Amino acid sequence: MRIEKLLSEPLKSLMYCERYINDGSPSGFTEINRTSTKTDPFGTKSSFNLKSIFENQKSFKTKGEVPNNFPLKGDEFLIHPDMENHDDINKYEKTNSILVTPTSSARTVQILNFDAPYFIKLHYDGIIGRINRKMPYRKAINGYEISKDILNIISENKLPPSFSILHERFIKTHINDATTRFTNDWSFVVRDYHPTGKTADKISYMLPLFSFWSKDRLNKKHSPFFLQYNSLWGKKSTEVILEQLIFQLIDMYFSLILFYGYQIELNAQNILLGFDNNNQPISIIFRDIMGVEKDMTIRKMLNLHVDYESKDYKTIEKEEDFNKWQIRHSFSFDFKFSYYIIAPILNGLTFIDNHSEVELKSKIKKRVKSWISQLPDDYFPSNGIWYLHEDELLVLEKRYITKKPPFLR
Repeated sequence: MRIEKLLSEPLKSLMYCERYINDGSPSGFTEINRTSTKTDPFGTKSSFNLKSIFENQKSFKTKGEVPNNFPLKGDEFLIHPDMENHDDINKYEKTNSILVTPTSSARTVQILNFDAPYFIKLHYDGIIGRINRKMPYRKAINGYEISKDILNIISENKLPPSFSILHERFIKTHINDATTRFTNDWSFVVRDYHPTGKTADKISYMLPLFSFWSKDRLNKKHSPFFLQYNSLWGKKSTEVILEQLIFQLIDMYFSLILFYGYQIELNAQNILLGFDNNNQPISIIFRDIMGVEKDMTIRKMLNLHVDYESKDYKTIEKEEDFNKWQIRHSFSFDFKFSYYIIAPILNGLTFIDNHSEVELKSKIKKRVKSWISQLPDDYFPSNGIWYLHEDELLVLEKRYITKKPPFLR
């Protein structure tokens, strides 16, 4: 794909990038454990219909406001078609529902209605990538609660102006009770297409971060976007990538922790880059807020509330489990942020720039150090160790292994 296409057809281009300008996760499992052929993001089917079941409204729990233009009846629940024969819902008749296209997340889909192109994240009792994608209420409510909180945070001016999110507008859960026969509750989350943030109204198009360096699967002769942008930005490429991408990502990551106790477990799939009509990156957009961890220790230090409905999910606290508290900090930054986000950008930067990787890393580490100096001394593990997962399925026990030294600290 060419950059010109991003400008002329932003919504169609985003859909294409999600599916076909996508090298997948560094773990390698993206290519192995996929959804069915008709719903596969890398497949040739352009769209498919979700399935719906209908039930008494007392069987559902909804949080948030359902937009007027969202095509959902009060007694309707949306199902991924791969799940229509699941034992939990065998007793229900299924009907075809909303026409959607898959995104890079596979069980997250986008509505094929350009007037209401919402994203829908669905319950999926199966392995996609390397984990099972069930979504009970306790997971879904985490994203909704934190997304709602972040909307207020954006107005407080403590985060970089380029910070934006795709708001998780509402969730709907089929309740697990005696009347439903569900072995587990099922949820789906509806996410905005249009970002919310200080610079959001100036965004002309969005690009998944992984598409910045990935090859176009269907147009192999087209250069990766980072080379196309290099041709546009010329001698300013290094400055743009360092100042407007890498440093902004670092500032956003640590300011969320330092000022709000929110730790985002990032990967290239849950970041979008927002560009203006001059092809300048003006916004970094976070999506899939369900994965944000709540650091109760820092939130208590900041006198922020710790009363979450999702308190038993994605919560870390020094006083409860000091080892886990440090491990999760290291895993999130030293592994996910450093190797899934910064390393590929840095690799592209060294490819187009005469500066050495050592020189560029030194600048990045200086920025990181300025933030770490403001955190508690024991925030990260001592002795230069860091934590990661090996490239293995994570369906039973999530095993951490240690390495030395960290990439960016």
